[in-house]
Amino acid sequence: MKSKHTTFRPGWLMGWLVVGVVAVTAVFIAPVHATDITVTTTADEVNSDGDCSLREAVIAANGDTAVDACPAGNGADTIILPAGEFIFSLAGSSENGALTGDLDILDDLTIIGAGANDTFINANNLDRVFEILNSSQVRLVRLTARGGNSGIVSGGNTRLSGGTTLTLEFVRISDTAVDTSAALYVINGATLNIYTSRIENNLSGGIFVQGGGVVVVYNSSISGNVNAVGSGAGLSSGGTVTLVNSTLSGNSAGFSGGAINSSGTFNLYNVTVAQNTGGTSGVAGSGAGISLVGGTAVLRNSIVADNVLATGGPSVDCAGTIVSEGYNLIETQTGCTITGDTTTNILGQDPMLDVLGGNGGGTQTHALLAGSPAINAANPGGCLDGHNTLLTTDQRAYRRNGTCDIGAFEANSPGPATPTPTLTATATNTLPPTATATPTLTSTSTATPTRTPSPTGTTVPPTSTSTATPTRTPSPTGTTVPPTSTSTATPTRTPSPTGTFLPPTSTPTRTPSPTGTLVPPTSTATATPTRTAGPTATATATLLPGVTPTATPDPSQTADFFVYLPFVIR
Repeated sequence: MKSKHTTFRPGWLMGWLVVGVVAVTAVFIAPVHATDITVTTTADEVNSDGDCSLREAVIAANGDTAVDACPAGNGADTIILPAGEFIFSLAGSSENGALTGDLDILDDLTIIGAGANDTFINANNLDRVFEILNSSQVRLVRLTARGGNSGIVSGGNTRLSGGTTLTLEFVRISDTAVDTSAALYVINGATLNIYTSRIENNLSGGIFVQGGGVVVVYNSSISGNVNAVGSGAGLSSGGTVTLVNSTLSGNSAGFSGGAINSSGTFNLYNVTVAQNTGGTSGVAGSGAGISLVGGTAVLRNSIVADNVLATGGPSVDCAGTIVSEGYNLIETQTGCTITGDTTTNILGQDPMLDVLGGNGGGTQTHALLAGSPAINAANPGGCLDGHNTLLTTDQRAYRRNGTCDIGAFEANSPGPATPTPTLTATATNTLPPTATATPTLTSTSTATPTRTPSPTGTTVPPTSTSTATPTRTPSPTGTTVPPTSTSTATPTRTPSPTGTFLPPTSTPTRTPSPTGTLVPPTSTATATPTRTAGPTATATATLLPGVTPTATPDPSQTADFFVYLPFVIR
């Protein structure tokens, strides 16, 4: 019996392989772009009158479907809010579709305003402002959210359900009603990131964190919050809270912990806790500043001073066990047990703080008066955060000078930091992504775009006549920040300790277009920028009217959003 032989023809096989790869590429590598939804009316409405309201924009983003004049969302969308006040008028409850009451967010979303002094979302005492659901990753940027009232339900201003993440950048959360819940309510398993923002003047407390919740606060102020019938007016937590270069001041609790009440874990690095009040309901609480109820607090290079009990008696700045990592100033430690590195602490001295005010940086700080024992008294090896990353600036993004000062404020700073790269104009109302890692962007692009922002903050990606071969490492949220440079320099950016991108701090030159959209630049220049995440901030945002800080303008914030699909072969 003869055997049958089959001749292998490599050319024939390779031809079919090429066709297959082309077919797979054509079918599976289709670009997917999130949608920019620009709000065109301040009215609170869901109808078909030919415009796009904030509520309609949220519904369009949630359902990836067009609503009135709002285009359909597509994944991690961006809503762009112009200046103005967006006042809720559609009362209602017991629904999570954003149709009435609060704005329910069901998918990954960024909302960008024109500035915290220009864009206001006002719940008008009808409900809270936001509820974040479905493990969504949400960012609020350059806006004020106020006027929340959730009644007896948690989250007076914003409620984060388990598995969600909310990041605030250049945001003010304020004026939550009395006899409701803390303004920001972090459910077990949720994460709240706060950068260069102000949590203030909320009448049922500032932030509440359930056990298992995580809060990270950088370069921010928590002030003027009141919890007349409870503890922890500024921040009450059973979870894990880390504060860096931040101030808690002027908070007032009915019982203990005017600033902080904790049964969980607190980490304070170059933080100022001052002029808070406990015991305002006639019941003397312990720890007018910090009260630890079975929890622990780690302090490094921090001030705890000038906190008082409203019911009289001696000042009690803290109560519970504090683990010192050195170079703290604690004025009255009567109620505290201090362990760890105690030899470098300053105890029993007045830090000589000025009143809380706008000293630059857009947030509220206590300046150190001349002769303060906190000046040049922090760790001579440098002020470090919990990741042992050097803090080269203070809360205001002003440079630390020589041996850094204890607390959030650097008294003899030479001024705002100068970024390593020289960046030109960046888009108004756009921002860096909040990552939980420190991605590195390396690009061989030869483009040198110059961006012209629009009043609405819509960003049109730059175009280039050169050939670019970018290699981008996306952030965990799936967004990537392309370089924006007008120099041939190779800038190096210092990553933020938490792995989130901190905004660059150049002073932008902004030219709004008459049509409200960014004019895409063209370029033939050659640059090979190599960027690492998170430059040290240098400029600041002014959040409250009536305050005249010595700061430079808001830090420039740049971001373009890209979505990369994997190469799939079936």
